[in-house]
Amino acid sequence: MVSLIHANTPPADIARAVHDAMASRISAMVRRIGVEEPVVLGGGVALNVGLVKSLSDALGGVEVRVLTDAEYLGAYGAALVAWATAERS
Repeated sequence: MVSLIHANTPPADIARAVHDAMASRISAMVRRIGVEEPVVLGGGVALNVGLVKSLSDALGGVEVRVLTDAEYLGAYGAALVAWATAERS
C-alpha cells in the first residue's frame, strides 16, 4: 500500500488492490478444503461488496452469497455457545 500511495495511485485502485490481496489469501485457504457452490460469506466483512467481488473472482467466478444480517454472525455464534453452556450447567 505504501508504494501505491507514493505512486499517487487513486484510492479506489488501492482499495481494489487490498481486496484482491485479501481474496487471494482467503481463496488459497478455501481451496485446501475444497470449494462447493455456493460459497456463503458471513461476518461484517461480507458487507464489503468490493471484497465479495474480489473473492468471487479469486475463486474462479464462484458465486459468493452474503448472509442476511451477516454482521451479526459472530454474535449469533457466541449466543449459541453461551446457551449450550448454560444448558449443560
